[in-house]
Amino acid sequence: MNFYISLFISFVVGMWVMLFLMEYLLHKRYKQVLKEVYEKINSLPPNERQIYLNRLNQISSLYISEKNLNNLYRVEKEVENIIYEIDNKKEEINLEV
Repeated sequence: MNFYISLFISFVVGMWVMLFLMEYLLHKRYKQVLKEVYEKINSLPPNERQIYLNRLNQISSLYISEKNLNNLYRVEKEVENIIYEIDNKKEEINLEV
């Protein structure tokens, strides 16, 4: 009987460790994605930079309010959209010059 109790306790502890490890990795990935987009945003002119910073703050608040994989996926997609728009604006500016 003690074997089954210790096996159950080991299983529960293992699940908690895995849960905290996943949370840590999700947070680490989130910080990496934000760092990439902030670098892109900082290369923009000040007036456009503020627009994208506001959008990024709205997206970030979504992730912070409910930390889960679906929200992280949505945040990454929105950030990719922002990066795509920024790259397109840079290309437009380069074509105009």
